[in-house]
Amino acid sequence: RTYELSEVFVVGTKGTIDPIEGLNLKGELAYQFGTIKDSALSTPAVPAPGDAVVDSSGDSRTRSAWAVDLDGSYSFKDVKWTPNLGLGYSFRSGEEAANDGEYELWEPLFTDQVRGEIAKVAFNGFNAGNTSNCHIVGGSLGVKPIEKLLVKADYYHTWLDEKVVETATRAAKTGLADEVDLSLVYNYTEDVTFGLLGAVLVPSNSYKSNFDDTAYETIGSVKVNF
Repeated sequence: RTYELSEVFVVGTKGTIDPIEGLNLKGELAYQFGTIKDSALSTPAVPAPGDAVVDSSGDSRTRSAWAVDLDGSYSFKDVKWTPNLGLGYSFRSGEEAANDGEYELWEPLFTDQVRGEIAKVAFNGFNAGNTSNCHIVGGSLGVKPIEKLLVKADYYHTWLDEKVVETATRAAKTGLADEVDLSLVYNYTEDVTFGLLGAVLVPSNSYKSNFDDTAYETIGSVKVNF
């Protein structure tokens, strides 16, 4: 959708601390404000079904959106295979269907703020549940069985902050998906790295029964630095 006016201002704060050796904790809080305006909403005020910017009262709305990231990791430096355990939580506020008050959808500004290799493609739209309108709890475990090889497993449980509009494929519920990513990264030399990724995503109850097939992905990669 093309807007006549879309102003986004972001203020935030973040911090990190290492309370004990091997443990890192970090957090970030951000707030978006500004104005979003589209004269097409008032002449006439009949936006497309499911439009996230429904506004029956006029053609201008005030932004008010929040984002939170909390992460912690612990490295077992004196343990065989040097395991690293991580836990995290992410929140991006969403827009309630038919809301004509403050525009509460978090506007995604940085595409690398995603969780899950499949989810970042499947849920990358506005209000879709990865970079906006989401709660995401994640965990990771990485080990190095040999010096040059990193083996890592990531798990993400995602649910929506606001229910989506019910359609033929979607239900007005908040469950979104669970994803598991398994990856191997082998540093052959300082300049050459080989990678192998396998991912599985299982949709949850916001997808209706005939549209909730499990998704799979496998990627092999070679990275060369010149």
